[in-house]
Amino acid sequence: MDFGHYTHLITTLIFAGPVVLIEWFIGFKTLKKYIKVIMITIGVSIIAALVGNLAALAWNMWYYPQDKNLGILISGVIIEQYIFAILSTVAVASATLILSESEENGELSLKSAAKKIKEIFLKLF
Repeated sequence: MDFGHYTHLITTLIFAGPVVLIEWFIGFKTLKKYIKVIMITIGVSIIAALVGNLAALAWNMWYYPQDKNLGILISGVIIEQYIFAILSTVAVASATLILSESEENGELSLKSAAKKIKEIFLKLF
């Protein structure tokens, strides 16, 4: 898959974006109550992403091909890495909050989760 300078961004959005959208579609009522928690979690993940990426770059563990990213750096790290950190953090935090609240309400079961997912796919397609 090659989209030139947009390759990293498009790949990140393709793999992380739909998960976040589905979670927010399913659990909007729950998640809007926890927006501050999600924002704090994003802040922590951005700091961790910065430290991790800078270490990996310094140790030559990976690099960013110039022809596959936008070339926008924030503190030496490409912006796509921050977007990935934000989306993956929102995905994990959202899933955790939705499942936690479902469990507290006695709604958590594999059968109810499968039913909810089926309803969403029927609405989408």
